[in-house]
Amino acid sequence: IETGEQCDDSNTSNGDGCSNTCQTETSSPSAVCGNNAVESGEQCDDGNLTNGDGCSSSCTTESGGGGYSTPYSYHACGNGRVETSEECDDGNAKSGDGCSNSCKNESLLPSAAECGNGKTETGEQCDDGNKKNDDGCDSSCQTENVFQLAVCGNGTKETGEECDDGNKLDNDNCSSQCKLTEQGKQEEEEEQAEQTETPVREIRIIAHPEKRVNATENWGTDGRVTFYNLTLRKTALVTEINMNDVGWSTIKTDKLPEGDYLIAFKGRSHLTKIIKQIRIDKDIQTIDFSFGGGTYLVAGDVHESKDDFIDGLDIAATIKALYSANIDADLNHDGIVNALDISIVVSNIYKTGEKINI
Repeated sequence: IETGEQCDDSNTSNGDGCSNTCQTETSSPSAVCGNNAVESGEQCDDGNLTNGDGCSSSCTTESGGGGYSTPYSYHACGNGRVETSEECDDGNAKSGDGCSNSCKNESLLPSAAECGNGKTETGEQCDDGNKKNDDGCDSSCQTENVFQLAVCGNGTKETGEECDDGNKLDNDNCSSQCKLTEQGKQEEEEEQAEQTETPVREIRIIAHPEKRVNATENWGTDGRVTFYNLTLRKTALVTEINMNDVGWSTIKTDKLPEGDYLIAFKGRSHLTKIIKQIRIDKDIQTIDFSFGGGTYLVAGDVHESKDDFIDGLDIAATIKALYSANIDADLNHDGIVNALDISIVVSNIYKTGEKINI
């Protein structure tokens, strides 16, 4: 409605309450002022018969008062939009819920509700933990008709929720406001990583068991390899392998998703050796426990307890196996247990394997 106009109904038709010259026409007998619907002959209808609120008791537009210098914009209390002269609009024309039927703020509590704190308090229709509009709960914590507001705790993850575990507890993966806790975020990341398709990888293991006889190519031994995924914080694979006579073996597996790993190797009668952090991200990869051939697996863990510690029990077990072909006690791999094997155990006395501290 501009200067010189009494009304403007967006057309130039006569007989609809506003003429083709934008002058008010006589109200139609069927028009009912105060029913919150602009009918023929009405310039506005704000749902009441109160003067001084922008729309008079005869449903004609009033010039601004109380400090307003321009005409009021037409408003309808209860349409869910806070418009000129309204303090609030909660989408209904009810009083007693924090916003009255004339769209004025009501004081229901000594301290007003704090919109955006994630708690639906008196006077609020919702509180999604923020003051954003167009997400189902507006900046004044009133329900928006953008979509049906999610119901936290019903066990169904709905729009605006990060999770919904069917309860409103804070000490689990999903908080009472249906937001992921730190624990929940961690487990979600782990689940996503597990669901990612892992390629079949070829892992080549190099490890040279300690020998004291200068036999050629006598590195062969059995061993157990453990892959601990540092990214997911859990053991990904434990497998038994047989090292060939040049000290290496190959593992083919799809159990090793890309990530950082702690990898441990324990050979037959040898102490555990660990590579503490290595990145696995290739289809073919080599893990070298010999570090270029300069390091060997320490021999002497002969006792059946396999306690990863060389002590008197291992010396006794070696002596007990003398002059036999016991594969555990034959530390130098020459086909018989003898004084050479005892000397290996004695030279390594009180040595211990590396511990997997995880």
